[in-house]
Amino acid sequence: MVPVLLTGNPQDLPVILGLSAGLLLTGTGLSCMVSARYTYNVPLPGESPFKTPPGTNFAMFGIQFVGWLVLLVLALPEIILTVLYFVTGDPLFGWLTLLAGMILGAGALVVGVRIGGRWYDSRGPELLSAVSVNK
Repeated sequence: MVPVLLTGNPQDLPVILGLSAGLLLTGTGLSCMVSARYTYNVPLPGESPFKTPPGTNFAMFGIQFVGWLVLLVLALPEIILTVLYFVTGDPLFGWLTLLAGMILGAGALVVGVRIGGRWYDSRGPELLSAVSVNK
């Protein structure tokens, strides 16, 4: 909110809030699902936390890249409305972006938490063994 007010464009506040809230809430819901479904090796106790176990770089990159693509698709309504607002200057698109960001983002968050929680509950022992195997 501060940059919008400092630039002297308070009329842009609804569109910026809508896009930000939509991306934040959708991304959080998506991360709940991804973190419960996909794991990768972590350093063993006593090892440097910055050490990357062998064979995890490509898997981490692939999972994160696909996650970004899914987030882009899920947030497409907010993104399109934001572009329309800045192209046309019509404040209606700004308010629609705010509405879409809040409703779609909150829906994605609720769905993501529920599905991620269900996956976590069903895969709990498997997840624990996947991240705690001694090599």
